[in-house]
Amino acid sequence: GFWPGSKAYAADAVISTRYLLGKIGSTAGNIAIAGAADKPIGVITDEAAAIGDFVDVDLLGSAKETKIMVASAAIAAGDYLMPAANGKVATMSASAGTYYCVGRALKAAAADGDQIEVDPIAAIKWVV
Repeated sequence: GFWPGSKAYAADAVISTRYLLGKIGSTAGNIAIAGAADKPIGVITDEAAAIGDFVDVDLLGSAKETKIMVASAAIAAGDYLMPAANGKVATMSASAGTYYCVGRALKAAAADGDQIEVDPIAAIKWVV
């Protein structure tokens, strides 16, 4: 990686937004944007102009500082967060199901696309 707690991965697709959640891609050396049902491994801090471009991924379980993530909707400070569609995060669901908690919001988000500061954790299975 570029610094402790991060790793370089080849992008499985073009990535046009920074700070999206990533999951293991087509191979162990690739990264793909995580969806709502995925178990993310980190935050993709770069953009990829082309497939195969290398991007930096801040690994959730190795974080020694807060991370920026992209909200999918309004989020309150203090909310536990889970993956949402397109690499974004949402407030942990109260509906029955199995989710992955990726951290806790330290700041509020007003709307979809807002960047928020998060205290990250390695994705932990959360059964409601």
